[in-house]
Amino acid sequence: MANHPTQESRNMIDYFHILPEGCIADAISYTTPVDACRVTAVASSFRLIADSDSVWERFLPSDYRQLIARAVTDHGLIHHHFPFSTKKDLYLFLCHHPLIIDGGALSFSLDKRTGKKCFMIAASELEIAWGDNPMYWTWGSDLESRFTKVVELIDVCWFEIHGKINTSLLSPRTAYTTYLVYKTSSILYGFKDQKIQVSVGITGEGSINRIVYFDHKDSVERRTANLPRQMGSFLRFRANRSRPQVVAPADVDRPSPRRRKDGWLEIELAGYYNNDEENTELEISLREVKSLNWKSGLIIQGIEIRPTVVT
Repeated sequence: MANHPTQESRNMIDYFHILPEGCIADAISYTTPVDACRVTAVASSFRLIADSDSVWERFLPSDYRQLIARAVTDHGLIHHHFPFSTKKDLYLFLCHHPLIIDGGALSFSLDKRTGKKCFMIAASELEIAWGDNPMYWTWGSDLESRFTKVVELIDVCWFEIHGKINTSLLSPRTAYTTYLVYKTSSILYGFKDQKIQVSVGITGEGSINRIVYFDHKDSVERRTANLPRQMGSFLRFRANRSRPQVVAPADVDRPSPRRRKDGWLEIELAGYYNNDEENTELEISLREVKSLNWKSGLIIQGIEIRPTVVT
């Protein structure tokens, strides 16, 4: 977390010196975790106040205890018992160590800059067309995944995935962005220049619709370069079977997959603004059911929902 002091922080310190400690703690708690760290960098005399539990308790979500109690793996936590000397330590732990909750259905963590809640829906909780048929999808484990199960796309022409999360779990009055988190297997084909239709919105209401592309430069030609000649020819044939020759349009709003710090890839899907509504479900879907070309090679960890980064 950046601790670089700003001129605003220095000006605030000048006024703080004349205030009681309780007022200073209240004032800091109405800022952000980043600002609290900046205060300690500007004036070491305020470090104890800025690092106090009374300040960092307010940066934690109001339901953090209930969410921790739903954890199925402790990561150093044993449900209601917090082996942390300070709430700041707990806050930072939750930023860097997603907790697996609800029997492995979700992961929960905090956005480091804002303290807003982040969730990932596990692949096992997604509705995947033909996902229970090992001819098309296969389930397994991955040591780099936070969940016990991931799902690998073996071969489908009808690509369709749906995920849902109750909006009451999300931080209120917060803009979120959704992402598919995945990696690729050694053989990837069928996605180049293919329009994947994305829909994000409240179930039964309006939704945001857009197109994304899983455009990887590792084409099937490169993927099969080191395979035996007959196998390589077969895979090139499958990659092109029933596939129309589509030229992707020039599109400035064409998000590209990016590599995450945890080694996985993610593709931005669409945004959603969470109000204070309760008992509604946010549904995220991806579909490619028009071209009907054969596709293979995605390993899916889940769908992540995290606060939108304002640049």
